[in-house]
Amino acid sequence: MRTLEYEPLTSESYTEEAYEYGQATTAEFGQDAEAVYSQVASRLDEFYATDRYDRLTELGVERTNPHFMEYINGHKVLRVDQTQHTYNSSYKIHGAANAALVAQEVAQQRGERLTTLNLASAGNHGEAAAAVGRFLGLHVEVEAAKTASSVKVGLMAGHGADVNATHDSLATALDTAEVKGRQPNHTFVPPYNDYDVITGQAVLGVQLYEDLVKQSVSGKVVVPAAVGGGGHLSGLVCGYRYAAERAAESGFQQPFDVSFVGVQMEGGDLARRAVEHKRSGLPYASVDDLFPDGDFDASNDGTFAVPGHLTLSVLSDESAVSRIVVVDKGAVGASMYAQSRQLGKRVEPAGALSRAGAELLAGQNAEQVTFVTYLTGSNVSSELYEDFMVARRNRQAAMVAARSAEVLQVRSQLTAFRAGSLATSECISVADRGVTVASSPTAAYRQGLVMPR
Repeated sequence: MRTLEYEPLTSESYTEEAYEYGQATTAEFGQDAEAVYSQVASRLDEFYATDRYDRLTELGVERTNPHFMEYINGHKVLRVDQTQHTYNSSYKIHGAANAALVAQEVAQQRGERLTTLNLASAGNHGEAAAAVGRFLGLHVEVEAAKTASSVKVGLMAGHGADVNATHDSLATALDTAEVKGRQPNHTFVPPYNDYDVITGQAVLGVQLYEDLVKQSVSGKVVVPAAVGGGGHLSGLVCGYRYAAERAAESGFQQPFDVSFVGVQMEGGDLARRAVEHKRSGLPYASVDDLFPDGDFDASNDGTFAVPGHLTLSVLSDESAVSRIVVVDKGAVGASMYAQSRQLGKRVEPAGALSRAGAELLAGQNAEQVTFVTYLTGSNVSSELYEDFMVARRNRQAAMVAARSAEVLQVRSQLTAFRAGSLATSECISVADRGVTVASSPTAAYRQGLVMPR
C-alpha cells in the first residue's frame, strides 16, 4: 500500500481559498471539479483495495438500498434511509469512519499512535465520529455552537464524546477544533471539506449506481439531495461518477440517465448563493457576504453552512449538479410530517429536504421520472419539530385559501359569461386555463366541454 498523505484543510486556509476560488473565472470551474473527481477516484481505488470497506461493516455501517416509498404526482419515489446503522443514526458515518481509518493508518506509518479526533459539528458529524471513535478506541472531542440541538449534543455525549457547546458559531468551533487537532497524537476531522470525508461519503454514490443496475431502473432518474456544506452531495456525485466510469470501461451501457439536484430551505440557502457567487466571480468569506441583509433562517440546523473550496467546486459544476432548488419552510414541514408518519419517528428538517425537493421537482417534470431520495436525519427536539409543523399548517391554510379564491374567480367568470350571448362556441381564460364553452348541450356532450345554461 502506498504511503498516505493526510493533510486536513485548516479553517484559516478554508476562508482564504474560498475567497480566492470565488474570484475564479467561469472557465476554471470545471477544472476545479475535475481535480476533486481525480483525487476522490484515486482514494476510492485505494479504499476498495484495502480492508477499509470491511472495517466499515465492523463499525456497524449498514448498507441501505433504495426501496419504493410512494408516488408523487405520478412519479415513482425510492428512498434510501441513512438513519438505520447499527450503532448510530447519522448519515455521515461513512465520511467520519473513512477519515478516522486513514488517520490511524497515517499515524502507524509515521510510527505514532493516534489517540484523539478533534472536530466541530452541529450534530450528525459529531455523532458519527463519536461512534467511530468509541469502536476504534479513540477519544473524541467535539466543538459546537451554543445553539446546537440539545438532542444532538446528548447523542454525541452518549457515544462518549467530550462536547464543548460554548461557541458563538460553528465557524469559531471549527477554528478551535483545528487548533486542538495539531496537538501530538491528535487529528482534525473536518465535517465536509476534506478529501477523505468526501471519499467516505462517495461510497453512497457507488452503491447508488450498483442499486440502480440491480433494480433494473431505466429512464430519467433525479436525485434531490440536501445541501449544507456539500459533503453529502459531493460524495454522491463523485461516487456515482466513479462507478459509472468503471462500468463504461467494461462495456456496460447504462439504461438510466441520472441527474443530481441540491435542495435547501428558503432563508438558509447558503450553498445556492455561494454557487451563484462563484459562477459570477464574486468573492465571499462569510454568511454576511451571502446574506447581506441578514434575512437568513438558521432553523434548518443541519444544513446552515458555507461550502468549502472542495465541495463548492463540485456544486458549481453544472454537469454534476444541475441546479440547487429552494423549498419553503412549510414544504419542509410537510415532508417531515409525511416521513414521520411513514417511519413512526420524527424526522429532522435537514433529513426531510430530499423528499421536499422531490415533491417540488415532481410538479415541474412532465415526463416520467424516478426520484431517489435520502433520509439523512431523525434527531430533532420537540420544540423545533413543532415549529415546522406550525409552518406546515400555515402552508396548508394558504393553499386552501388560494384554491378557494381560484374557485370563486372561476364561478364569477362563468356567471358573467352565461349572462352574455351563447350564439357561438368560444374560449375564455379562467384562472390561467383555457375553458371552451359549447354552444349547445349536444355539442357539450359530444365534445366533453362545459355546458352553457
